[in-house]
Amino acid sequence: MAVAGDPDQPYTFYFGGVDGGVWKTTNAGATWSNITDGRSNIASVGAIAVAPSDRNVIYVGTGEADFREDLTGGDGMYRSTDGGETWRHLGLDATQHIAAVRVDPRDPDVVYVAAAGHAFGPNAERGVYRSRDGGITWQRVLFLDDSTGAIDLALDPKNPRILYAAMWKFERYPWGFSAGGGRSGLFKSIDAGDTWTELTRNKGLPTRPLGRIGIAVSPAQPARVWASVEAKDSTGGIFRSDDAGATWTRVNADQKFMVRPWYFSGVTADPTNANIVYVLNLGTWRSIDGGHTYSPVRAPHGDDHVLWVDAKDPQRMIEGNDGGATISLDGGTTWSSQGNQPTGQFYHVITDNQFPYRIYGAQQDLGTVSIASRSDHGVIDNSDWYDVGGGESGYIAPFARDSNIVFAGSYMGTITRYDHRTLQERDVSVYLNNFDGIPAKDVPYRFQWTFPIMFSLHDTSALYATAQYVFRSTDQGATWEKISPDLTVHDTSTLGPVGGPITRDMTGTEWYATIFAFAESPVKAGVLWAGSDDGLVHLSTDGGATWRDVTPRDLGTFTRVSIIEPSHYDAGTAYLAANRYQQDDVRPLLYTTHDFGRSWTRIVSGIPVDAYTRTIREDPVRRGLLFAGTETGAYVSFDDGMRWRSLQLNLPRASVRDLTIHGADLIAATHGRAFWSIDDIAPLREMVDSIQRADVFLFAPEPAVRFQGGSGHRTDAGDNPPNGLIVDYWLRTVPSGPVSLAFLDSTGQVLRTFTSDSTADSTHVPVHDSVSYAPRDSLVSTRAGVNRFVWALRWPSAHGLKDVVDDEGTLDGPVAAPGAYTVRLTTGGKTFTRQARVTEDPRVQVSAADLGAQMVLARQIDSAIDSTSLTVERIEKLQAQIASRRSQVEGRPYAARVRSAGDSLTHTLEAVREALAEVHSHADEITLHYPITIYNKLLTLNAMVLSADAAPTRAERDAFRDLTAQLDEQLRKLRDVETKGVGGFNGLLKELGVTGID
Repeated sequence: MAVAGDPDQPYTFYFGGVDGGVWKTTNAGATWSNITDGRSNIASVGAIAVAPSDRNVIYVGTGEADFREDLTGGDGMYRSTDGGETWRHLGLDATQHIAAVRVDPRDPDVVYVAAAGHAFGPNAERGVYRSRDGGITWQRVLFLDDSTGAIDLALDPKNPRILYAAMWKFERYPWGFSAGGGRSGLFKSIDAGDTWTELTRNKGLPTRPLGRIGIAVSPAQPARVWASVEAKDSTGGIFRSDDAGATWTRVNADQKFMVRPWYFSGVTADPTNANIVYVLNLGTWRSIDGGHTYSPVRAPHGDDHVLWVDAKDPQRMIEGNDGGATISLDGGTTWSSQGNQPTGQFYHVITDNQFPYRIYGAQQDLGTVSIASRSDHGVIDNSDWYDVGGGESGYIAPFARDSNIVFAGSYMGTITRYDHRTLQERDVSVYLNNFDGIPAKDVPYRFQWTFPIMFSLHDTSALYATAQYVFRSTDQGATWEKISPDLTVHDTSTLGPVGGPITRDMTGTEWYATIFAFAESPVKAGVLWAGSDDGLVHLSTDGGATWRDVTPRDLGTFTRVSIIEPSHYDAGTAYLAANRYQQDDVRPLLYTTHDFGRSWTRIVSGIPVDAYTRTIREDPVRRGLLFAGTETGAYVSFDDGMRWRSLQLNLPRASVRDLTIHGADLIAATHGRAFWSIDDIAPLREMVDSIQRADVFLFAPEPAVRFQGGSGHRTDAGDNPPNGLIVDYWLRTVPSGPVSLAFLDSTGQVLRTFTSDSTADSTHVPVHDSVSYAPRDSLVSTRAGVNRFVWALRWPSAHGLKDVVDDEGTLDGPVAAPGAYTVRLTTGGKTFTRQARVTEDPRVQVSAADLGAQMVLARQIDSAIDSTSLTVERIEKLQAQIASRRSQVEGRPYAARVRSAGDSLTHTLEAVREALAEVHSHADEITLHYPITIYNKLLTLNAMVLSADAAPTRAERDAFRDLTAQLDEQLRKLRDVETKGVGGFNGLLKELGVTGID
């Protein structure tokens, strides 16, 4: 997480997410918008800085800088000169992880970069870089060796030629990491980086080996420098220098500031008070006495990494922690929400079988979630989410026979059984689930940070979980049976302590030699596949009684087998996604076998050479249709993996850790941008090369559900799927003429027609009351390629009155009844048809007879609304003609006779008009003054009848009878007026030689 604030605009801030792009707020965190999607390749952000002398200049260093196991790298530096509207790539691609960016406070073109370098191997591009031309060219001004990178930078704001750099040796391996030692230390330059002096051996600092160091200069007193120093044997802590680094004093040695120092170590100086300093670790603490004592600052989330404090107003700050970014305008007393940032880091995704189905996943630092795939209130917000136990990293397994029961995992082998009815979460782990501080070689069962948990596809009582062994439970976790030997390499050199020469970090995150991938064949019971994180694949065809090594010959040592996907069509076919990024090898690795693993074929053609693979899934409807998730996005293959194409569409650039298919929906678990879904992949199931050669093609629609929840959009909520019948069609080129779509019922009657020439099929747009909601059908587009249209399943709307308020009612037509329909596409003189089906919401228990009765009454109300509206318009037309005749005879001797007769007739007509409609009601809630009449009563009754999938109530039938009687009475009056009044007026006009009215 990286954060920065605008130096001039008090409510404008920025944050960079861990694989989440860059976000901007102009209202102090009330809402955030992404400013890099579609404008750059920025995904994982390690550092962000706004130039103090030019608020429009923003620098972004990519690649996260807190080196947890599931980190994502970047491709160097970026710059914007227009507040994030556009971005330019500045190079430094090979640095991969940039930890800090500092801009000269006087010159926005002078910038320094702390490049940590590759996390998983030696890297010659580590060190401190400087640019004096806004990043056009770079000079490396500090380099130690290919294993020691720059982890922090500080500038003296009064004299920016003075810099401090923290250098740190760090390297990850597939089975852990080593942090610190070597040439790790603190360095200083007084000539803008041209030369450097090492401060590490200066008086007061601990002796080597040293670990990670956080560094800050006090703007209020630049000779005062703060450092959070990791050192051996409890000699680390918070250090202060009052002579610009010449000598140091340890001002605080509290152990809480040395917890996991490789992951934290942030320190921030107050800009106006030299005695105030902030230290960040599991929480945030503030000292007001020169660093000696500290009190907590209560931010919304723990695991705090970075704090930006405004140089002019220290009450204004933004913090980045493992929950996101949060803003305070009162010095940390209150903070903005972190619940409005869609940057969740999911590991896996699974769905259940209810309607609407729910999506499950575990997200880094924010626990597990069950999320509705669509919501009955238009958008998917917090009310549609709940935790299902387990923890931040695990697989989730909803019970097929009862979706209220969910099993979820977490590190060190935690497995919980959650019952949503009682909210009870029972621990059903295979064994003891706490081995803090103990290396993998000394624990009985090595459960990976993300270990598989899943139910059998054939025996829904059988639950599987994996450590180095496969376990099975048939009593919902009360007891477990080991059904395999150790299926890993379990090289003892990979099972030792983790952390390096200074601080160990035995959280279970780095446990190695585990079964990382597990799956059962959907085709044949007892066919089980297991893949380890140290490079083995095993197969059992007898339910786990015996196992056979079927590892691909070229998989490579210590390769992580990420996902195994058994085929839906053939028990001997499976697909495998693996990766070696933990060995600094970013090639994609996808394989398939068709003979139970005896031979494997690599299938990566079309995937970029640096897009290492996380997951592969097979479509259960079309054989050979595959989907892959990589570190940079999603891909699709139509030919069983022989060739891959990008499926990015509008998916943000992010790591796609897992994919799942539910019906016709493809759901992606991204590790930085939460869950995303393609709501209908039916066109992909039909897509063949011949379609793309055709001028026009109409795809077969998936069945549409009569769903009352609608579709809305909010910046702080997920979008519902399109609500209605989704129609996709292919146009090889943009057509010269219009494209029309018609929807016909089973008798061939045309219900709706839409064309690309118009934006709506109604000539009137009513003014809607704030409490009403009017869904709109989408437009008929004519782009070259695949186009999508959504019919909202509505019959035509009733004819509404222009500029008359809709007071709590609706003009909507009824929803199409369940059954068969026809979609007809017409373009260029040719017509194409497809059959479609509408189904009832499976949660609704209603008979066809009841829906038929609802349809009959709704159509009757629709007709009555039409009659009312057309009658009012007829009266208005008559009134306009009367006024025209009055004007026509103005100044004539008989003008008074025409005026008197016209006024009398107009008054009579107006009485009928006002009885029919609220002709004076144009604004929301003005009906509280002008009472509603027949028109809005009919609109209200229409909304009542259409409020749910049910037969009309007796009250609704009675109301319709009463309203139609009132309407008939006014129509009778109008007929009398037209027969007598209009006839008499026309007689007068004829006598005077003036044209009559129609």
